[in-house]
Amino acid sequence: MKLSQLTPEQKTRLLAELDGWTQTHNPKAIPDWNWCLKGKKWRQWHNLPRYLTSYDAIIPLVQKLDEITKCVLLDHLYITYSAHIGGELDKATVWPMTFGLTPSQLCDAVLVATGKAEL
Repeated sequence: MKLSQLTPEQKTRLLAELDGWTQTHNPKAIPDWNWCLKGKKWRQWHNLPRYLTSYDAIIPLVQKLDEITKCVLLDHLYITYSAHIGGELDKATVWPMTFGLTPSQLCDAVLVATGKAEL
């Protein structure tokens, strides 16, 4: 799906799945469909990590990505943001530069890098 067509809720769901959360039936909870992290933590939809607004949520997810996906992420950031800051940008400076991005921008980059969304 196109990144521009995803709602914030859809992005959060996709990021939660990348982070290891699964939506599952919990008969002991109301509502009975909740999110579970590796069978240990249970949360309702509104209590999932706030990836789109919190560095504390998105940075650990980025750190969990495999090395190939991190490289794709850096390439995406380089292509997307180098033109916005003058065009000449060494790839070695891209990773530190990512900390100047908003959590939402990092989320979009993660979704593209993992193939969950396309530009």
